[in-house]
Amino acid sequence: RKLAVGDNVWEGMPLVTMPELNVMKVKISASEGNYKRIDINDLVEYSFDAMPENKASGKITKKAPVGQPVAQNSKVKVFEIEATVDSFIHIPGPGLSTDCHVILNRIQDTIVIPQVAIFEEDSIKVVYVKTKKGFERRQIETGISSPKEAIVAKGLKKNERIALAKPDAKLITSKTLLPDSTKKQPTKLKKTKQNNSLKNEKS
Repeated sequence: RKLAVGDNVWEGMPLVTMPELNVMKVKISASEGNYKRIDINDLVEYSFDAMPENKASGKITKKAPVGQPVAQNSKVKVFEIEATVDSFIHIPGPGLSTDCHVILNRIQDTIVIPQVAIFEEDSIKVVYVKTKKGFERRQIETGISSPKEAIVAKGLKKNERIALAKPDAKLITSKTLLPDSTKKQPTKLKKTKQNNSLKNEKS
């Protein structure tokens, strides 16, 4: 805490701290999951609520080895990470809060979809692609991912529309596996299977 009137002081104890306004750094409080994924020298992009026209960037320089509880006696911990502010439109002043976007990797010309659109079925990952007659259940292969998004390495093309929730069984008209799967050709679902699915849902 800051010193208050009546506090004891001793030799060598700092009474006033004057920041160097030409050089700034940012302290990030990261959850354990994000802390593990962030590395030294990762790029960071900043935005400021108090300065909406200002943009800045820097890189990660330090990671605290031990986390601190978010509250007294709490088992949830946060880890302090320090980052530089290397480029900016206007240099931010001390004490401002900022939204930090840590860039783990940049991949050009790729397809990225939300994690909620990916479903684990029969030990494979599938998405439901919108077609003229309904939806196609299609196997995909994912690459680098985050908790919210994933890169699709195989199985999807540009501008295809996918469902964010699993469609009703009666709307799924076909299914397609990747070429290296056991079934290589698209297969039309039989009406009897659709009827069975409807009966199961009603029961």
